[in-house]
Amino acid sequence: MAMELERQREVGARIKQLRGPRPQPVVADKVGVTLRAYHAWEAGESGIAWRNLQKLAAVFGVSENYLLYGSEEPRGAETQLDRIEEKLDDILSRLPEADPGADLERELEEAALEHEQQTPDSAPNAQNPRRRGPARRAPA
Repeated sequence: MAMELERQREVGARIKQLRGPRPQPVVADKVGVTLRAYHAWEAGESGIAWRNLQKLAAVFGVSENYLLYGSEEPRGAETQLDRIEEKLDDILSRLPEADPGADLERELEEAALEHEQQTPDSAPNAQNPRRRGPARRAPA
């Protein structure tokens, strides 16, 4: 148990070092966890689920192995294209989700408007739908 606590503290120290001057809430938001959970990781008070460790590694540009054991050198974005893609992914993740129903609603409104424009409204029967065609007489 003491070894596990020591390992958590080592991982927490690496996370804190990798975070640098970025505020904790920013990193916690990028990983998708609460500030309280992130703070516990940095303090070495809590273990980290594998999926969150993977997200942390991606945010910091290091391997999971580096976060856990410190045995690899941190790797940053290697090319300018990698850095641009990383920034673009960050920007796209901050955009609000588009409402898929809004597109459908807009298309339906456009179709209805187009249909109204194609339908002849000048005929007298078009104004009163009950009076269509010649008047019928009731059978005698």
